[in-house]
Amino acid sequence: MPFLGESAKEKKIADVNEEDFIVWIEGMVISKGEGKMVVDDGSATVEVYATPAYMDDVKENDYVRVIGRVFPTPSGIEIHADIIRKLEIKDLKTYMKARELWLKFNTKVDEMIKNLF
Repeated sequence: MPFLGESAKEKKIADVNEEDFIVWIEGMVISKGEGKMVVDDGSATVEVYATPAYMDDVKENDYVRVIGRVFPTPSGIEIHADIIRKLEIKDLKTYMKARELWLKFNTKVDEMIKNLF
């Protein structure tokens, strides 16, 4: 059950589900329209909706960080963005490897904490 002030959970797109409330995802913008873009992180894609002004400086093939609320749809989920940040990464391949390790580490820590209670 989400609560006011809940922190965003950093996740791969494939791991986001309708039980999540606020998530943090990163990935490549593969398409963009008025108030909508599709982000791909290599595990899956997701439609991200936001005020068009939030997406003014974002173009296709940009790497972005999105923090937003998860909404279920008949075909899966969509994210309504509260924050969209274009990331300037010099070595995307190395960054993606490091992020993958970080997400695995966070998942293990979360599991250990749940097992304590």
